[in-house]
Amino acid sequence: VAYNVPIMMSAYKLGAALAAGCSTILVTSPRSVLLTAAFVRLVEEAGFPAGAVNLVFGPPAVTEQVVTAAEVDMVTFTGSPAVGSKILTLAAPTLKKVVLELGGKSPNIVLPGTDLERAVPASALRFTRNSGQACGATTRTLVPQADFDEYVERSGAFLRTLTVGDPLAADTVLGPLITGEHRANVEGFLARARDAGADIPVGGGRPAGLDDGFFLEATLVTGVPNEAEIAQEELFAPVGVVMPYTDLDDAVRMANDVKYALNANVWGPTPQAIEFARRLRSGTVTINGGGGMRPDAPWGGPGHSGIGREGGEEGFREFFEVKHLQWPL
Repeated sequence: VAYNVPIMMSAYKLGAALAAGCSTILVTSPRSVLLTAAFVRLVEEAGFPAGAVNLVFGPPAVTEQVVTAAEVDMVTFTGSPAVGSKILTLAAPTLKKVVLELGGKSPNIVLPGTDLERAVPASALRFTRNSGQACGATTRTLVPQADFDEYVERSGAFLRTLTVGDPLAADTVLGPLITGEHRANVEGFLARARDAGADIPVGGGRPAGLDDGFFLEATLVTGVPNEAEIAQEELFAPVGVVMPYTDLDDAVRMANDVKYALNANVWGPTPQAIEFARRLRSGTVTINGGGGMRPDAPWGGPGHSGIGREGGEEGFREFFEVKHLQWPL
């Protein structure tokens, strides 16, 4: 499991695997060992038998040993496409099943006639929650050309109200990024975007007075084409790109013109939004915000977003093999 929401991921994966009767090896990111260990202690307290859940952590070599082991029949992984690709390669010699829940560069499409007063705050929070460290964050907002300036103005005003600081403080919306190395990587994306002519009307820097921690301001990027690096690559940070479209066909083309296909959101009158959503290449599409995450619904997507599904009946089925019995009458 990845570091960003390790308890939720562990519950999703272990819940389905244990219900299917599988013994499990939970390999956690080196960045989330304490949280995951606390979760496994709760599993032990709940009374699961010894050997049902086994916690392992360490450097990449540890993960490689687990993935390549002949005794392991299946690997389910959440993380980056680069690591997911490597896991596929490592698993290939033993021909084990692999389920991958990888990255996203998810579109947030605002249809003509949308109530911007409602859509703007919710859209901003969708790419800043967990400081943007979420695979399903809708970080690419597509807005009708006629509404573009108003949307950017409203979005900027809202982002400036978000409090960055101590995650334990009640009024904090954005805590720090996971490491200094990760923040420097995000700052590199922003610097290259500026050099290529992008506008950053809000954020883009480190907040004043927060030197102890890897903090980054909520950031809005405009003035870039859909094919720009910052509009195509997953940053895992509170950085949103806003781009105008000319008509709905153009919006569909822009939304689908990315290697990821994990998540999307459409704002607008429900019938029109549903019709538009059916044209999107995405494992999940929410309409007008869509509500919270649901364990009864499948999660995952094609392309660089992965293979297979988590959650729902589809995710539960991943932990089974089909057996066919046939006899003469």
